[in-house]
Amino acid sequence: MIVTFLWILLLGSCAYFDLKQGKIPNRCTVLLAVVGCLVYLSDGRIKDCLLSCVLATVILLLGYLFGYRTGGLGGGDVKLLSAALIFLQGDKIGAFLLASLILALIMGVIKILSGRKHTIRMAVPIFLGGLLVVVQPFFLSV
Repeated sequence: MIVTFLWILLLGSCAYFDLKQGKIPNRCTVLLAVVGCLVYLSDGRIKDCLLSCVLATVILLLGYLFGYRTGGLGGGDVKLLSAALIFLQGDKIGAFLLASLILALIMGVIKILSGRKHTIRMAVPIFLGGLLVVVQPFFLSV
């Protein structure tokens, strides 16, 4: 539970920096990845930790090729998404990606309809998607 809170806090910090400065500090994404690894290592699941890191690396490369190089995502967004994925397990990965993308789409539509600048700070929907996926099971079990 403490590690989950720390993960949410770090993800929220990244969203805050993205909103305020337009950049996500590497310190935040590195700490996020470390917290993700701690979940596995605290249970002695080194193999799962390595597998999760490999998956995050694949997402990082795909994000770079299809997001960053095409101008759709910033480099910090790609790193943040990869670091956040290390923490998540199983079916939460797909739910997190889907929630983050749907939230980004909603934010984009709102910005277009309001006539404002079309840039979306992706760390915000990534944070909200992570919050939904991680916190939502707690409310369902109460």
